[in-house]
Amino acid sequence: MPVNRLDALVFGSGAVAVVALSAFGFHVFFRYQYVRAGAVLSRVDRLSGRTCVMPCLPTPEPAAPKPTQSPPSLEHQAQRAIAQVQSNPTARQVVASTGGAGYEWSAVPAAGAITNGAHFADEADAFVVCYCDRDGFGPRWEAHLQSSETYYANDNKILRERYGARVRPRATAPPAAVPAVDGPRLVAEYYDLWNHGDLRTMYDMLSASYRAQHPYPVWEQQHASVVRITARTSATTDPLTVAVVIESTDRAGAGTVDSEYRGTWALVREPSGIKLDRPDLNQTR
Repeated sequence: MPVNRLDALVFGSGAVAVVALSAFGFHVFFRYQYVRAGAVLSRVDRLSGRTCVMPCLPTPEPAAPKPTQSPPSLEHQAQRAIAQVQSNPTARQVVASTGGAGYEWSAVPAAGAITNGAHFADEADAFVVCYCDRDGFGPRWEAHLQSSETYYANDNKILRERYGARVRPRATAPPAAVPAVDGPRLVAEYYDLWNHGDLRTMYDMLSASYRAQHPYPVWEQQHASVVRITARTSATTDPLTVAVVIESTDRAGAGTVDSEYRGTWALVREPSGIKLDRPDLNQTR
């Protein structure tokens, strides 16, 4: 006999309901066993054998293990220490003043950079950063990664002794050689020009301060009356002091007069050379 579609649908739904009710009945009446111990009611799962105290809660899913993060590498920490020093304004000034080719950045753990048996008791994250040449000369810093503190080692007595911080001395130009002074010859030349009437060249041999105190027109008038003059010069213990004995013949009225002077000439060094600065002469005849 043909089955009506509606009857089939009702039949199928009824079968599903029977199965569901059977499963529910199994879970409620047959799967679990309930055991009371005083005021505590426990439930035993006949399928898994697990026991829980009522009211039983769903068993949480085990949490997925978190991936372990590997610690930063030593090279990474060294680069952090170098970057920390390079960002320090004072360190940048030191590097700018160091200059020179062949200087490179490097960083090593502070505990491994100690020299001369010095004691190290600071943080384990400290690095010694060096801007050094290939011979190890250059400025050094102690950089602490955790606190971001940077200490210049070269001007710190404790750190300098701890790490042996050293800077190559800058080459300095040798002092300019001081030209020898032939004072007696210079003074003799001055008086020889007087005999030739070359007063302008004589005046140029005088120091700037002496010429400022004795303008040329007045000085020329005072020296124009000499007819003849001789000078005996000799050195003293001071190369810038010359002993001199002068004999001169000067015009006086209708005739001439002879005179003698003894004393010294002081010399000075000026950018243009050695100059006659001032005489200290006494008339002896």
